[in-house]
Amino acid sequence: MCFVVLWIPTVNHIPIPFDNPLFGGVKDFNISDDPSEPFFVRVKTMGRDIDILIQKEDSTSEFEHFLTLHYLDFSHNGMVKYSFEAKFLEDSEFGFDDRTFPEAIYHLIKGFYHIHEFHEDESDSSFKPFVSAEDIDIHERDNLALRHYLKNHERAVLDLVNSAKRLLRHVTDLEKNGQGHESIREYDSFPDMYVMALGYDTYIRSLFESVYNKECRITNEDKELRRRAFNLENSIRYFKALYVYFDTRIRQKNYVSILKKSEDNLRNSEESLRRLETNLQATQESLNLSQQNLDTAGNTLRTSEKNLIETKNAAKSSTHWAIYSIVFSALFSILGLWYSVKTSNDSSDQLEEVKSQLIETLKEVKQGIPDDESNKTQAILEEPTAFKTGTNKNYGSKGSAFSNRNLTVEENNRSVKEASSEDTRIEESKMSKDSLK
Repeated sequence: MCFVVLWIPTVNHIPIPFDNPLFGGVKDFNISDDPSEPFFVRVKTMGRDIDILIQKEDSTSEFEHFLTLHYLDFSHNGMVKYSFEAKFLEDSEFGFDDRTFPEAIYHLIKGFYHIHEFHEDESDSSFKPFVSAEDIDIHERDNLALRHYLKNHERAVLDLVNSAKRLLRHVTDLEKNGQGHESIREYDSFPDMYVMALGYDTYIRSLFESVYNKECRITNEDKELRRRAFNLENSIRYFKALYVYFDTRIRQKNYVSILKKSEDNLRNSEESLRRLETNLQATQESLNLSQQNLDTAGNTLRTSEKNLIETKNAAKSSTHWAIYSIVFSALFSILGLWYSVKTSNDSSDQLEEVKSQLIETLKEVKQGIPDDESNKTQAILEEPTAFKTGTNKNYGSKGSAFSNRNLTVEENNRSVKEASSEDTRIEESKMSKDSLK
C-alpha cells in the first residue's frame, strides 16, 4: 500500500467540493514522447476516488482500468490524502509507487478543483506530489507533506525571483547604453511576472500561515527551515520593490509615448488646420466665382427679360399693324367692290335709259312710215344680217327707195347691239353681286 498527499491550492479555508468537481470529472492526457505514436491516459473522478485508465493497445478511443486512488482525508490548508497499490505499465516508466507519482497526473487531478488564476497551467506541473510508503497524519504539526510543499514553493518562488533579477539586469544595461525608456519593450514583461508572484504568495499563505506550520519560521534555529521561511516571506517584498522600479519605468515609457503621440497629434492637427485653411481659401474663391457667375446669370436673366418684353411689344405692334392692314385691305376691297357694283348699276341705269330712248325712237320711226314699211323695219330689226349685205330676196327691188332710212336703221341696229351687250354686262355684274352676297 502506498500513500500520496496532493495539495490543492486554496484561498479560503472551506472544504474542496470533491463530490462535485468544478471542471468536469474526465480528462485525457498524452504521456508519449513520440508525436507519431501518442499514448493517452484518462483520469476520471468516481465520487471522491480517482480512477486512472490507459489506452488499449488495439484502439485509440477505448480505455482500460489501470489504477484507483482511494480518498482518505482532507485538511483545510488544501491537503488531500489518497491510498493506492503500486503499479507500473509494462516496458514503460509510467507507474505509481511510494517514490513515483507522475506530475502530469497530479496536474490533471488538481485541475478538477482549482482555477489557474495567476499563472499558466504549465506552472502547476512543476510541483512534485508527496508520496510515501507510510500513512501520515496531514493534521499533524510540521508533517512531512506540509514540509514537502513548502520546499516546493520555495523553489518555485526563488525561480521566479531569479527570472525577475535577470529581467532587471537586462533593462538596466539597456538604460546604461542610452536607450530611451520609450523604446525598451522589456518593461512590459514585468507585470505578468509580478501577478504570478502575488499568486504564489496568496496560495502559499494557506500552508505557511497554517496552524500546522510551526518549524518553518524565521525564528527557528534550524538553518534550512529558517532560510526557507525567509525566502518565502522576503521574496514577495522583493517583488514589491521591483514593482516600484518597473512601474516608474513603465509610467515614464507611457508618458513619453503619450507625449510623442500628443506631439504627433498636434502636428497632425496643425497640418489638418493648414489643409483646412487651404480648403477654406479654395472654398472662398469658389464662392466668389459662384457669386460672379450668379451675378452674370442675373444680368443675363434681366437682359433676357428685357429682350422678351421688347419682343412681346414688337410682336404686339406687328400684330396690330397686321390687323390694321387686314382691316384696311378688307375695307378697300369692300369699297372697290361697292364702287364696281355702283358703277355697274349706273351703267345699267344708263343702258336702260338708252334702251328706253331707242324704243321711243323706234316708235317714232314706226309712226312716220307706212305699215308695210313698218313691217319691213320690224323685219330688219329681226334679221339684221339682210341689211348688211344690201340685198333681200323679197325686197331687193325696193332697196334703193329706202336707202336713207336704211342708214337710220343701221344706226339703230348698232345701238340695239350695244344695248344688248350692255344688258349682258349688267346681267354678269348682277351675278357677281349675288355671288359676293
